Amino acid sequence: MKLEHILNKYDIKIYFQPIISTVNKKIIGYEALTRGFKQDLVISPVHLFEEVKTHHLTFEFDKYVRTLAIKKFVPYYEQNPDVLLFLNFESSLIDEELNFDDFDFYNICKIEKIPPSNIVLEIREDKIENSKKLKNFTTFYKNRGFNIALDDFGMGGSTFDRLSLVKPDIVKVDRSIIHNIHYNFIHSEVLKAISKMCNKIGAIVLAEGVEQDDEILKCLKTDISIYQGFYFSTPQDKIEKEYDNIAQRISDISVLNLKMIKEHKEKKEALLYHTNNYSNYVIEKIKTMNLEDFSCNKIQEFLNQELKLEAMYLIDYHSARQIGETIISGETKKFFQPAQHGDSHYLKEYYYITKTSKDQTFISQKYISHATGNMCRTFAKCFCHDDKDYILCLDILV
Repeated sequence: MKLEHILNKYDIKIYFQPIISTVNKKIIGYEALTRGFKQDLVISPVHLFEEVKTHHLTFEFDKYVRTLAIKKFVPYYEQNPDVLLFLNFESSLIDEELNFDDFDFYNICKIEKIPPSNIVLEIREDKIENSKKLKNFTTFYKNRGFNIALDDFGMGGSTFDRLSLVKPDIVKVDRSIIHNIHYNFIHSEVLKAISKMCNKIGAIVLAEGVEQDDEILKCLKTDISIYQGFYFSTPQDKIEKEYDNIAQRISDISVLNLKMIKEHKEKKEALLYHTNNYSNYVIEKIKTMNLEDFSCNKIQEFLNQELKLEAMYLIDYHSARQIGETIISGETKKFFQPAQHGDSHYLKEYYYITKTSKDQTFISQKYISHATGNMCRTFAKCFCHDDKDYILCLDILV
């Protein structure tokens, strides 16, 4: 079967889905997506590409739809020379015995008078077995002015070593990580790791498949500002018809983000205020006892349940060693054990920062407690008793 048979069988169109910058509050690009139709029926892209693959026409069809996409992009580029076209192609073809020039990205752009710098080549690196070919391909097209994006990162066999190998301009984090990320602590931490790594190598992170405002707000807290997904717009044949709706969505997110920042600031200030007051109360209690007796029996009676206090422990200011046992309000989980009398806290962030901060207090970011395995923050405060300096630490459940 020849490519003409496929093209006669299906009506092939290119739809655009916008890429949004929440910082610039505008559309910065479009991803070109292939859609097939047969009379009034929509043909699944998966089915379409599988049929093409069955007839060994993957390369020819891939080149055909890339040409359609670049042609469709021309009026958008003419209207806004800064806008980008995110161009998918069958990444597994990189493993084939093809010359990189055969992909024809450069020639098509030259014919349509689109600068390569306006094109982002999306690569599914987990579909490519030969790392050397992957590196050579990306270097080849970078040298010709194209931008490189790793697509669906975090899905399948995506690995961090490919980031250092490819050094992409953009990393598109897969929907499987972004979906309901505001409820998923593990995915949230994975996203932080990806974002941190990308910042180190100078790559921009793009969150794919966003559908809820809460997903975007969570990503914004991870310093991600580029988005794509149904929240802003579904893929459209004529995306310009959605411009007003997209602008409203961008505005909505800006308002929600400012509200979130304000609420987070107020919540943290309230937590700091109440925890500081409670620490003063505990310190006054401690000063009435012999610190050699700092134990569960002596302290348990005034553990503050409203503050969701999980653990309390005392550290010698100068030696960083713990005085007495760790007082736990709940149960510890398997593999987790609270620090014991005499254990060193010298390498702990809260010990160092509390000592060096101006007001000698500190409240940490959220982390998994080594004492219980629960999510908590540590509040630490210095105080003096009988001419000796100490640091009181309170672990608060979050």
